[in-house]
Amino acid sequence: MISHQTPPTTITSIYRSALPLGLLAGFVYLVNLFENYDWGHPWVKFLAYLAMFATVLILAKAPKAPPTSALTTKLELVALSVLLVIIIMNQAPAIILLLTQPAQVDIGQMTDSATITFFKKYENPYTSTFARYGDDPKYWSYKYGPMMLLGFGFNAVSSPLGLKLSALVYTALTVIALGLLALNTKKLSRQNLATLLFAVTALLTHNLFLDEIFRATVIDIFPTMLLLAALLSTRRRLWLLAGLLAGLSLSAKFAPAIFFIWLFIRRRPNWRFFGGVSVGLLPIIPFLIWDTNAFIANVFTHVLIKPPDSTSLQAILPNSLHFIPSAVFLASALLFLLINFHQPIHHRRLAVHFTLLLIIAAATYREVHNNHLIFSLPFIALVLAWYRHRLDYVIRRTLTWLNGTCPQ
Repeated sequence: MISHQTPPTTITSIYRSALPLGLLAGFVYLVNLFENYDWGHPWVKFLAYLAMFATVLILAKAPKAPPTSALTTKLELVALSVLLVIIIMNQAPAIILLLTQPAQVDIGQMTDSATITFFKKYENPYTSTFARYGDDPKYWSYKYGPMMLLGFGFNAVSSPLGLKLSALVYTALTVIALGLLALNTKKLSRQNLATLLFAVTALLTHNLFLDEIFRATVIDIFPTMLLLAALLSTRRRLWLLAGLLAGLSLSAKFAPAIFFIWLFIRRRPNWRFFGGVSVGLLPIIPFLIWDTNAFIANVFTHVLIKPPDSTSLQAILPNSLHFIPSAVFLASALLFLLINFHQPIHHRRLAVHFTLLLIIAAATYREVHNNHLIFSLPFIALVLAWYRHRLDYVIRRTLTWLNGTCPQ
């Protein structure tokens, strides 16, 4: 009698190809929590970040996964390709419709006004009034660095289309950099292509990332793109270029670039990298000369002194305990410094530690806003893509711990 039972190898291949899709679904669920719970739900946001942190840490620390079978890779490729096509067909028309609409949040609105003020009126955006923050007028000016003005300068020619088109270009460059980082080797094998598709799909499959960029017109995609490019340059050991890109990102927005640069502090510093950072900071100098007090007050001091809102843990902690989230972040930053101080720089280790530090910074900050996810989502997607097949080991070890036996 001919048996029609599916061979065990086929069952295993289907199971292992389904695990990354389950990981992707879990990641999308966590991101969607930020859309469903925003103001007044600090615990939900904190727990979502905690789950992301645990997932990245566990997968990165798990043993190296064995090579996947050809069938597993083919099934994963088909599933991810279909999902990505559906995502593009669903989101592209909406993005096109949003390109001519004005920015809906203060971040985009300020950049729209600041680029026009600087490039058309030739006035200092750090002394002009764009938004009211508190009762002190010295904090009512532009809040981002000068590279953000240069990066979105085309907006002065065609507002708000220039702002949206610039964001579209930087989003495309982010996807390209993410895809290149996801590849394990220069050879485009099926496994590498699956890794690339997973990373890009994880970034685009939820609405939050593109909704924040094109509907709300949050401009944080620009410094994020620069940091992804810096990580790609680090992988290729182009230290001067990596430092330059990180410095330009820092010139656009102080965080998260400062965390990336922080992780390069070693017992034997890479002076080419820090030389590149110094060059990348040059756009700041003219504005410091123009009005030092106005620049420092709006770009740095304002961020340090503004009160917490209902999205942060400080909103539910007694005043006497408000220092705890900041202390946790500072301790974490110091811990990563100590862990890496005597280690050589490797792009994967750097990406994992930077991702973890980003998550801690976002979860413990006095504002846990959805636009902050733009900084961390590409790096989380990258780490998940690299280590997604280790989930099989994690599940088996968990079942072993729970039941005392490991499933075959």
